[in-house]
Amino acid sequence: MRNHSFPSRPAALAAALLLAVAAGLQGATYPEAQAGSNANTQLLFYTYDATGFNYLGSVLWLLDGQGGFVAAGTPSIPAAAGLPLVKGQASGNTTLAFSFPDGQSVGTWTYNANGTLIAAATYGPFANTITGNVAFSPSGQLVVIWSSSVPGGELYSAWTLDEYGNVVSAVGPYGPYANTSLEQVVLKIDGGQQWFWSSPSADESRALTAVWSFDAGGHLTGVAQYGPF
Repeated sequence: MRNHSFPSRPAALAAALLLAVAAGLQGATYPEAQAGSNANTQLLFYTYDATGFNYLGSVLWLLDGQGGFVAAGTPSIPAAAGLPLVKGQASGNTTLAFSFPDGQSVGTWTYNANGTLIAAATYGPFANTITGNVAFSPSGQLVVIWSSSVPGGELYSAWTLDEYGNVVSAVGPYGPYANTSLEQVVLKIDGGQQWFWSSPSADESRALTAVWSFDAGGHLTGVAQYGPF
């Protein structure tokens, strides 16, 4: 079963679906709305064939504050890119982020307020490296975790990308550490990163959590440990 988030404005959604039919979107469409950091709402249509199982790609629409159609993103998103994340930027642009199905590369597409693609970037694949968590921060920047297999465990790195897909900071690699994995990276308001490590007990009923803080230049500025509880 697919789990999609639906917008809270059913009338606007119904109007958008009617427009989707009029625009000729084929097969089953599953919309997901994102309220961005600009005047528009970003609406992604995940399209499938008539069976509802074969993903055909996505289409980005920009809606105004009343749910009215503003523009459609050009080009549309191919199925090979997977299901994108979407973030409305304070600049008026919209950034899509892709964790590609190969599990080894990521990419971004940036559309302007008219729905025109103005920037794109792709990173990876890198030898013996997979992508971990990929997530937008509230500021609109993207945080990407990379994990590289080495003797004894995993090396971890985290990149911060701006709304155009440019790398603005790269922290790491760190590791490997016995029985320890990097679970999450969040972006601080000053542009630095915080890393959250987990070291579970032998029965996995408890875990030691370590928090590492980095400044915007990637320098380690603080370490804290909590638990196990």
